[in-house]
Amino acid sequence: MKRALNLFHLLAGLLLLTASMAFSSCSDGTAIDNPLLWKVTGHGAEAYLFGTMHVADPRVTNLHPAADEAFMSSDAFYTEAGETTPSDAAKFATAGSLPEGMSLRKLLPPELWEELDSYLKSRDFLGAHIFDTYRPWFASLQLAQLDAMPLLEGGQALDFAMTARAKKDGKEIGAIEQIEEQIAALAIGDTADQIHMLRVTLEKLREEQAAGKSAVQRLLELYIAGAPDALWAYAMEETDLDDPVQAAAWQALLADRNVVMTSRIHEKLQAANGRQFMFAIGSLHYVGPDSVVAGLRELGYEVTRINGDS
Repeated sequence: MKRALNLFHLLAGLLLLTASMAFSSCSDGTAIDNPLLWKVTGHGAEAYLFGTMHVADPRVTNLHPAADEAFMSSDAFYTEAGETTPSDAAKFATAGSLPEGMSLRKLLPPELWEELDSYLKSRDFLGAHIFDTYRPWFASLQLAQLDAMPLLEGGQALDFAMTARAKKDGKEIGAIEQIEEQIAALAIGDTADQIHMLRVTLEKLREEQAAGKSAVQRLLELYIAGAPDALWAYAMEETDLDDPVQAAAWQALLADRNVVMTSRIHEKLQAANGRQFMFAIGSLHYVGPDSVVAGLRELGYEVTRINGDS
């Protein structure tokens, strides 16, 4: 059976709303030879698509010159979340919290609670009681964050840092999604489905712990390599779409959002009025047969990979 990719890695950066570090622009020190960067032309508009990863690793945040040039030439800069605010953080935390009087411990089967407790203690946390007020989907997301945190030390995640730079440069900035839409994608399914995904997440993290290498680390390697086909192949290899709960989560977190993102990018370009856009979103949205890249091509745009294979 295929192992289950921890789908919550896709939106893990939503929790990183308080980091503060200057964005490092361009050239020196970049480890990326082929950025995940595409140029879009058609319908009288031009834009760039830039695949991001929600980490602060300088190998990622030191932009390749081609990506930096595309950024500087753009008049408008849009990400999934845009300029995040304390209000967004509050909405996210509220959505992830159980109603007063309920607890995660009471919701979970005893053996799953014990496994959660054991895993957190193995990672030098106090235990599962620190998750007791969380909804199951939010607990899964918090678990996914554990392996990402070392890659966020000392700085901002790439997309947030680029947004801060765009604002400083006086560019138009915005989001192609609302926080409520992202929450809805994460909270897909009923309580039983979310408990199932928490179990899957713990199983996956235990496998990674035993192997000594996390999915986050592997995704970072593939991102630095600038390998979209390998990113997609890894996602497919690690995903069990025969599990209907995982298939529904995959559909909500990736496929359905790709359709919406493609439509909203098209709307922005139809109203561009000579402005050049850069859309910087999570890299998995740009790979695979139902990607944003594929969707824009179906709408009649020419989408060409820059500094890499098309």
